[in-house]
Amino acid sequence: MKNALLLGTSLFAMVAAFAVDVAPASAADMPVVIEPVAPTPVLGHRFAGTVTAGVMWTQDQFGDNFFDDDDDDDDDDVNWRSFFGEAAVLIGPAGTNWNFQGDFSFHSHRTDDLFSDETLALDTWHFGGIAFWRDANVGLFGVDASFISQDFVGSVETWRLGLRGEYFLGQSLTVGGGAGYLSMDLFSGKSADGFDLNLWGRYYLNDSFALKVRGDYSTLSSDDSFWEDARTWAIAGEGEYLLPSLPMSLFLGARYAETTMEDGGDSIDIDSVQIYGGAKFYFGSGDAGTSLATHHRNNTLDNTSTALERLPNIFFGKSP
Repeated sequence: MKNALLLGTSLFAMVAAFAVDVAPASAADMPVVIEPVAPTPVLGHRFAGTVTAGVMWTQDQFGDNFFDDDDDDDDDDVNWRSFFGEAAVLIGPAGTNWNFQGDFSFHSHRTDDLFSDETLALDTWHFGGIAFWRDANVGLFGVDASFISQDFVGSVETWRLGLRGEYFLGQSLTVGGGAGYLSMDLFSGKSADGFDLNLWGRYYLNDSFALKVRGDYSTLSSDDSFWEDARTWAIAGEGEYLLPSLPMSLFLGARYAETTMEDGGDSIDIDSVQIYGGAKFYFGSGDAGTSLATHHRNNTLDNTSTALERLPNIFFGKSP
């Protein structure tokens, strides 16, 4: 009996000790459990770029019988055919959202309708750079600078310094705009200055196709040239299709522009209609299967010199 009592006491003590050991602890005694937090992704070094080539057809319509001395009321038309090429490279240091871009473009405008039966050329060169901060989920802002050279009968050189920004509205819409100051050296030491503005929006119908609408306005003033004020506004629409098997797109667009150049009480009006198209190759922002929006939001930015490059305005390059 005594041995059974001792055995029962021992078993009770063991069960009690086990129960105390596994009983829930009070809030004060519970250890603090820290959930692991995913580290903030560090942006790696970025290197990307684009190469663009295309053709453009332009009809300039000059009012008031500018080229003719007859008395008819017909406007004078000048038809241009143009080749253009552009290239841009972007470098982004690791660990930052900053990007630094260098870009180049060349527009070769040709016509047989101006002043003689010979083919005349208006060549425009662009060299530029952009420093900008970008978050591919939010948008971007930056500063750009460029040098533009136009060669016709004389030569015109323009420096541009500007600001730009873009805002990404989800995956289907991007809106952007920019403004810049222009300083122009005209033929024979004459000069002009002014500014330009642009606003645009791009809507992505799907991963491969986007539509873009853009408006531009620019003004230049000169006290010692053969014109005092020059104003240009333009509106353009463009579609871009990303090929399914390559990081390359095809684009087609149209533009309408009006330029007015004034000297005292006299003025010259130029109405321009353009159709253009070409191809753009993307590298460094994705391979085949990457969406068009991803390429646009992780690659280089377009330059903004519509009036000075893409419109073949003879009066910005012609000797007075």
